[in-house]
Amino acid sequence: MDGKRILRLGVVPTLAGAVALTGCGSGSTSGTATSNPPAASGAQATAGATSSVMTITCPTDNTQAFPKVRFVTNVGLASGAFHRWVWKPYQAGTFQTGANGRTTALVKAGLASAFAVKQLHDAKNNVMADPAMCKAFAGPITQLTAQLDGLKERISAGDLAAIEGVRSEIEGIKRIGQTNGMTIVDDESANIGI
Repeated sequence: MDGKRILRLGVVPTLAGAVALTGCGSGSTSGTATSNPPAASGAQATAGATSSVMTITCPTDNTQAFPKVRFVTNVGLASGAFHRWVWKPYQAGTFQTGANGRTTALVKAGLASAFAVKQLHDAKNNVMADPAMCKAFAGPITQLTAQLDGLKERISAGDLAAIEGVRSEIEGIKRIGQTNGMTIVDDESANIGI
């Protein structure tokens, strides 16, 4: 069973200091980044989640041009779509049962989530093209993608805490980016079909 499937079965680790990455050393033909997420807490623990290990093979050399620029662009678009179509309606209370415009907001949140997942898949491809980026971002990007996948269904079912979890993961990736000299800015201008 691959790491993504394991995450979808209920293991949704958080980013807050929980990612330990090792192994992408020089001189080898490939390296491995290992993420050991902590035991779940809060709503995640009630779902019976347990910790798992995700292994990702990192390259030893750059495999495409400008992976950092592409990564920053992809994550900025994903973050901007989430912020505009999910976070702002959430703060306004639009996802609450009985709220005016809830159905429309849920449809837009679903489209925005699908758009963000596509951007994060592209971001992960860029991460996998650069050894240093792979070490820093491969685990967190995989975790964030898993949380965004199915977000609309969780919101519809009343799990509004899932929105807070996604926002926390996005902010964690931005902090990792800042630490690695990359400023990720929300780009809310993307046309996501709305």
